[in-house]
Parts: sequence; C-alpha cells; structure tokens
Amino acid sequence: MTNTVILQQVTVKTANKTLLKIDNFQVNSGKRYVIIGPSGAGKSTLLKSIATLQSYSSGEIFLFNEKMEKKNKRLLRKRMVYVAQQEVMFFGSVEDNVGLGLKFRKDSKDDRQLKISNILKLLGLEGYEKRNVESLSGGEIQRVALARSLVLEPELLLLDEPTANLDPFNVQLIERAIIKYCEEKGATLILATHNMNQARRIGQHGIFIEKGKMTESGDITDLLENPKTKELIDFLEWV
Repeated sequence: MTNTVILQQVTVKTANKTLLKIDNFQVNSGKRYVIIGPSGAGKSTLLKSIATLQSYSSGEIFLFNEKMEKKNKRLLRKRMVYVAQQEVMFFGSVEDNVGLGLKFRKDSKDDRQLKISNILKLLGLEGYEKRNVESLSGGEIQRVALARSLVLEPELLLLDEPTANLDPFNVQLIERAIIKYCEEKGATLILATHNMNQARRIGQHGIFIEKGKMTESGDITDLLENPKTKELIDFLEWV
C-alpha cells in the first residue's frame, strides 16, 4: 500500500512554544483519516504543514512520494486542496467562484461549465450557478467553498472543520459529498473535527492529538470506543 503523506520528525515552533511535534505519521493512499483533539492541540497546524502553508522548524514531509522542498511546492499544491473552517468568497456568482481555479488552469469554457455543473450537483447546489455569493447562507457558502476545491479533482483533501457551526442539513450534504468524492476518485482525506459523530461517519482511521503530539491512533471506531490513553479517555468524557 502506498502513502500519500509521510511526516518524519516534524516540529513546528514559535519563539517560546512547540506547536507540533510529530515523530512519524503515514497516510495510506485512498483512505479517510480524521484528526480529533481539543482546541489548540495542533490539528490545524498539522493540516497547514501538509498543505505547504505552514513552515516547520525541523523534520521532513513527503507528499506523493516526493520530499517537500521549496522547488516543488507549487507542483505539489496542484495535487491537493486545503479548505478552512471559514472560507472567503470572491465577489460575483457561484459559477465565478467555483470555476476560478479552472480558469487559472486554462480549461476551456465548455469543460469548465461541465465540471462546475457536476460538482454543484454533488453538493446539492444545482441551479445556483448565477446566484450571487452575497445572497447565500453560511451553509451554502461552505458548500460552494468545498465545490471550488473538489472541482479541481485533487488527490488529497485537507479539510479543517468544514462543517463547524452548520445546521444538520448542510452537514449531511457536505459529509455525503466528501465520502462520495473520495470513493469515486480514490482520493485521500485528512479531516479535522470536534464532532465525534462526524468522525465515525466519515473516518476510517482516527488520530488523537493533544499538546501538539499524536498520542493515539487506529481504526476510528476502536479509537472512540476503546481509548487506551488517559488523555483520550479524558477528552472523550467532555465531547
């Protein structure tokens, strides 16, 4: 089995604090991983480090069997997407926002429209092409943000609490779209969440992070039902 992501002895530090310290982390290609842990534990830092958006103090990161270096970051970014908890929309229509990356890639107009139509359908946004993004609800905006990423057909999805503070209807649509996309495209997923039910629904493998360190990992169901470390046991009592 191949690995989409490998982290070896990766440390992220500020002047007076260690934000992340990962000895070894391997992500199997085509699998769905969820990261759980308290706020400030390092979940977002881990995702941003993999996404090439966070510089790290030491260690090595490998993506798609290539060591991440300054010279290849741009090419690596084309094979993955990072979606934050609150994404920024650009002025204009849903179609303008979703198709932006395709324009940069110089896809033909016909190809863009077909891809946009298919991805909007996946996220329950059929007929939204001409809607102005300023008229959308918070849940619709987050679905558009995910559509803008998935339309690029990434091999690796890095999602940072993509359904935080959304209503159950939008949560369901987003979760179904993520699973369907990963299954159909064979994509790899790493998703950070505070929602343990979501972790069960989406994840196959789970990682618990506390104080910047991975303290426990394994099959997501076993991880949540049979925690072994005191840190995870204490965490699950409060969520």
